[in-house]
Amino acid sequence: MSTEKISVKLKDLSTTLKGEDLTEVIIDTNLHLPNMFSILLTDEPDSITKKLTYTDALKLGSEISIEIETQLPGDPMPVKATLIVGEITALEPAFTNQGVELLQIRGYDRSHRLNRGQKTRTFGGITPITLLQIINTIVQETEGIANAMVDPELGAEMYPYVLQLNQTDLEFLWSRAELVGGQVYVVDKTLYFQKADAHRGLNPLAPTPLETPAPLNWPGNLISFYPRLTVAKQVEQAEVISWDPKTKKQVKGTASSDSSKTTLDIGRSLTGQKQTGSQVARAALASPTSMVKASDTVVTQPGLTIGQANAIAKARFAAAESEFIQADGVVTDGDPRLIAGRVVTIAGVGDRFSGDYYVTEARHTYVRGLYHVSFSVTGRSPYTAHHLLSSRKGSSGSAGQIQGVVTAKVVSLDDPERLGRVQVMFPWLPQYKHADLASNWARLASPAAGKGQGFFCLPEVDDEVLVAFEHGDPNYPYIVGRLWNQWDKPPTGVDPTGADIVNKDRKRVNQRIFSSRGGHKIILDDNDGQEQIIIQSGGKKGNSKIILDQQGITIDGGSQNLTIQSQGMTTIESTGDLTFKSKKSISLECNQLNVKATGPGKVEGSKLEISGTSMVEVKNGAGAKIALSGPTVNLN
Repeated sequence: MSTEKISVKLKDLSTTLKGEDLTEVIIDTNLHLPNMFSILLTDEPDSITKKLTYTDALKLGSEISIEIETQLPGDPMPVKATLIVGEITALEPAFTNQGVELLQIRGYDRSHRLNRGQKTRTFGGITPITLLQIINTIVQETEGIANAMVDPELGAEMYPYVLQLNQTDLEFLWSRAELVGGQVYVVDKTLYFQKADAHRGLNPLAPTPLETPAPLNWPGNLISFYPRLTVAKQVEQAEVISWDPKTKKQVKGTASSDSSKTTLDIGRSLTGQKQTGSQVARAALASPTSMVKASDTVVTQPGLTIGQANAIAKARFAAAESEFIQADGVVTDGDPRLIAGRVVTIAGVGDRFSGDYYVTEARHTYVRGLYHVSFSVTGRSPYTAHHLLSSRKGSSGSAGQIQGVVTAKVVSLDDPERLGRVQVMFPWLPQYKHADLASNWARLASPAAGKGQGFFCLPEVDDEVLVAFEHGDPNYPYIVGRLWNQWDKPPTGVDPTGADIVNKDRKRVNQRIFSSRGGHKIILDDNDGQEQIIIQSGGKKGNSKIILDQQGITIDGGSQNLTIQSQGMTTIESTGDLTFKSKKSISLECNQLNVKATGPGKVEGSKLEISGTSMVEVKNGAGAKIALSGPTVNLN
């Protein structure tokens, strides 16, 4: 039987509670949630002031640390470890009918500060940003957390733009961690962003003996142990398929092996197993000649690089493998080093189930001198109610996603890559640091878009647009339409009031209109018996138009000049009459003039003058006559 000493340090009161003062102490450590504590003690009033010693003195938010020292059987030296450094978040006194005042003190480690309210903000945008920079920004803005220890490989991951959408900082950090195979936790005032199999301690890469749990034996210090080996949901590979619009190619990442403590050490390190979950599942469920591989395929992650796709595939495969072996156990001789995020060796449970296990939950319970630890091994899946509810497919806003379409306002057209993209702001989102948040550059869904072709019509700044998101990811917006409103009303057609756009019974559309900001219009008019196409110029003096109707084609220059110009040959041809009319003069000017009529010709005017600066020659065919007539004919 072990001997224990427990101390609870109350920084606010500069007081340390000893075991005899405590009725019950519970510390929950969890791989996926903030670590928490609960302390139950008897509170006595001061004999003079009548104030309660703790109930009237403790402050919410004050620091508390819980340390346990234990002498394990067979160990020459006692083991001492601080289980949690946290903050008081709740005080619950109970005044009983026996005349006893009890005080329940509850609290969490400082990671609970990352859960205080949702935030909406952007990272990157102008220049790419690393995951390390994102984490440091969050730490700098979180009171109570002083610094961060980030795995170098994970921290180097680069992103052009990241939107934190109505998420707590802890939700947001976990969403990034799950993409790259990481985990997030806080020890005292340091935030750790480490690989999912990392040892939880002062140095995740080098666990010390003072942080390594003692081996557990059954029967012995391990009084109960319930392992579960399952091939359900085990896969032989994970693949992530995405699309890269820059290269117009599919991006595919795959993973079929992993070497983390949460996977292979749970399988191969078991003395009688020596196989991973995927290998056992294939042997149990597939024929030896089968070429088909069970695959966990992800197709809902947009805009990935090959490196990012491989990282997600590796994380997905490891998450599936981590559920191959699960277990629950209880230790009588409590060990304060046995916490979530550490590997414990278990022996005496047969060859198949003896080996190393990565602990995901551990509850330390101290009740009136008795100390025991219950622990669980569940793999990388949180299995918390919050996670299960927030990860339901189709749930609006889950995991920082936006389902369906939303309205937005255009704020910039200055696309650095000149790809016809725009930036928008979402007026229904809160501001960040008193400023509106701009989206990532949004691609425009346009009719007939292709290489050097398509209908190219950008929305303008302040236009209201309709936005959709690739697989619900707000980092990848698309403009799918533009909207009218009470301020920006639709254009009018032939009738400036717009009354003729639909017919009188209001059941059919008469006019389809395309109009620019300057008033240039193309009108497709389907009025019965008056069908026409009108192309009309805008601007302050814009009244020029081309009308194509059942009578023909009319080109109307309005009050402006009409010019037909060509560097090649210009031909005006008609099978009927061709008439030139002007209320003023008609001038023909050219280097050489030829006028020819295949039939009779006639030039008529109240006064005609033919002159040449060098010579005028009048000719007729041989044998024909030239007739000049008039009251007076002068030949000079």
